[in-house]
Amino acid sequence: MLFACCYGGDGDKSLQVRLVDRQEPPAHATLRNLLQQVCPWIAGNDRIMYCQADIQSLTSLTELTNTMASSGAEPTTPSNNDDHPRIVISTHACGSLTDRVLVLAVGARDEASSSSPISNNDDAVIPNPPKTAAAAIAVMPCCYTGTSRGTPYGIQRALGGAWAADIQRLYQLQAYGYHVDVATIPRATTPLNRILVGEYKGKS
Repeated sequence: MLFACCYGGDGDKSLQVRLVDRQEPPAHATLRNLLQQVCPWIAGNDRIMYCQADIQSLTSLTELTNTMASSGAEPTTPSNNDDHPRIVISTHACGSLTDRVLVLAVGARDEASSSSPISNNDDAVIPNPPKTAAAAIAVMPCCYTGTSRGTPYGIQRALGGAWAADIQRLYQLQAYGYHVDVATIPRATTPLNRILVGEYKGKS
């Protein structure tokens, strides 16, 4: 919701936020009502929607849209289509759930991966992402137990399991054509404050 508050005030009606979790938190409606008083542009049934779904069972962002449509949560409007770029944001998805979010964000790219060059060269020419994948990704992982499997022992020993897991995630995103970076928020907010950021580098 904060994303809509920060970036939806310019009158752009195409910005739509979809919140996904197994259950809608009891405080969601209260928080939304309070935010609408400060940011009236987030009001409206199609600006912010909540979908109760298990991310583990989803296979693509398009399936999420279809799930919301079948439940009546997603309206059918001209602005609701695959022509608009999608941004995936995840906050403290526990353990391997963060990896599942990343798979969901780039999963539709599998069909194009065979022709997409995998290179560490920032100047590499990379095709446009499929319309069903994310143009940008930001995840704040937590609960790292078991997530560093497959990373070299030396990296785990020198940097710890959390950094080892996140380095592996960054390499995987880069292999799918994303320019990756790391950011943080103040530790006073949360000690698990690292954010992995990826922006797809295809031609617009």
